Amino acid sequence: MTRQDVLNIYKIHLDKIYPEVESRAIMLWVNDYIKNCSDSEFLEPITLDIQVEDDKLIEDIPNKLTKDIPNKLVEDIPNTKVFEALIRLLNFEPVQYVFQTAYFHKYQFKVNSTTLIPRPETEELIELILQYNNHLQDSNILGLDIGTGSGCISITILKEQHNWKFKAIDISEGALKIAHTNSIDLHVSNRIQFENCNILERDMDFSHFHLIISNPPYIPYSELNKLDMNVTKYEPHIALFTDSDPLIFYKRIAHLATKSAQKGTQIWLETHQDYCEQVAQLFEAVGTTTKIEDLSGNPRFVMCVKN
Repeated sequence: MTRQDVLNIYKIHLDKIYPEVESRAIMLWVNDYIKNCSDSEFLEPITLDIQVEDDKLIEDIPNKLTKDIPNKLVEDIPNTKVFEALIRLLNFEPVQYVFQTAYFHKYQFKVNSTTLIPRPETEELIELILQYNNHLQDSNILGLDIGTGSGCISITILKEQHNWKFKAIDISEGALKIAHTNSIDLHVSNRIQFENCNILERDMDFSHFHLIISNPPYIPYSELNKLDMNVTKYEPHIALFTDSDPLIFYKRIAHLATKSAQKGTQIWLETHQDYCEQVAQLFEAVGTTTKIEDLSGNPRFVMCVKN
């Protein structure tokens, strides 16, 4: 079987269940993957534990993804290792997790099931921060990244601001391992410190930081059924959802900032569009606060300068 034969099989099956535009996008990843596969992967048997269960998929797949799932989705897929990724994709596992790579800003990040997949809105947040602080390019700035995940926020900023340093915290040890790997791969590990920390439980001192950034969990569990299956099934719930109060992390950051942040400290937050106004109101007691829309016109970000 040639590499082109493998690509053809991927395309035939992906076209069955993904919209055309999404299938084409996934095939770009698949092309790179197949190009770099070893010869042995064309011969070794599949070792995946997961299998496609047609009935379950029919129940769970959002209507916007497909209206018709073939009854025997995988019966004609050859049992060789090169097709493991296809089986995972047919289970609607995000392509970024399948290939353990996400493209963010200008850079390539490792991701896995312990980290969220970086979103375009977060790229917008970084652009806002960089533009606002363009005059501080040569300054020695220390930032704090709360809930760092893959490290995409702080690491990307460090790639653009060569004199800055960051402390990045997260409750997930798995996410911190990925973030540390990304910092090494992107050559900023000497300017970033990672720490396992639950901001809700730790009385953290903000006085050393010039810049505080957070994209915390903010989706109420009540909205779980509104999200796509590939999000709820595969992405880490601890990084997405709050148990009851969608403002709990913002309240904690506001409290700690009021208590210990220095005058002039910048606080940048990504929010749920439905709660952006409430987050802004929280931070009006901390300092001068601005709400900012994302490129889709949704209220998305809050920026506060400590009084």
